[in-house]
Amino acid sequence: MAAVTGATGFIGSAVVRKLLEQKRSVRCLIEPGANLSNLEGLPVERITCDVTDFDTMKKALDGCETLFHLAAIYKTWLPDEEVIHRVNIEGTVSTLLAAQQAKVNRIVYTSSIAAVGLVDGGLADETTKFNLFDIANPYILTKWQSERIAMRFAASGLPVVVVNPAFPFGPRDITPTPTGAIIRALLNKEVPGSGPAVLPVAPHGRDRSRQQGHSRGPASSVRRQRFGRRRARGGARQQYRSEPDRTPEHSDLAQYRQGADPVRHRQRHAAA
Repeated sequence: MAAVTGATGFIGSAVVRKLLEQKRSVRCLIEPGANLSNLEGLPVERITCDVTDFDTMKKALDGCETLFHLAAIYKTWLPDEEVIHRVNIEGTVSTLLAAQQAKVNRIVYTSSIAAVGLVDGGLADETTKFNLFDIANPYILTKWQSERIAMRFAASGLPVVVVNPAFPFGPRDITPTPTGAIIRALLNKEVPGSGPAVLPVAPHGRDRSRQQGHSRGPASSVRRQRFGRRRARGGARQQYRSEPDRTPEHSDLAQYRQGADPVRHRQRHAAA
């Protein structure tokens, strides 16, 4: 049995689908009051629990061999920052302690590319230490801190591996995530200077990847990744603008225009 926290979310629901493709039995650990539409029609077990509640989490993980911990608040700002700290940090502590007590055999903790530092004039990788303290928002700081917690558990013997997703987009971004909100605002010309071919910004583009690629990352990490290591999961680098014949209307980005359904297309992925 594989347990998935954050199973109703954007990447979490993709992980659930990938596990089902692998013929795995899946137990979805669901936040109280969560929107369940991403799990509609899926043959999974559902348990409602709070990731910050150790006793509830221990019961929910009983009999599970594997845990995929994806539950987190992905918001760049909230009026009450304590909520982000409680879920992202305290939730990680409670969940990993519960997994330890439940004797889960392998744990995949989903961190973020935001927990990886920057290299001046070069490219960062999984070995790059976090160095964004002067510009980090509460989400970035809590993902870095919770990743450190996961690594400490791994150092003490808990079978934990870490994956660091990049800039995700794709089907079932129903909230949307901050990533999806940026794309939607640009495509719908809701921000100055935006247009149909303008994409999210970074000096040399962003390392972006489709949500399906992120689902493969945690699933493959169960089998291949060494405990106590982290692995960045991304795809091709996306520049400010697409070529004229490769506008977002012909990609998975099209779903973000007024909440439209995604247009599926073939796309090559860079090896992670």
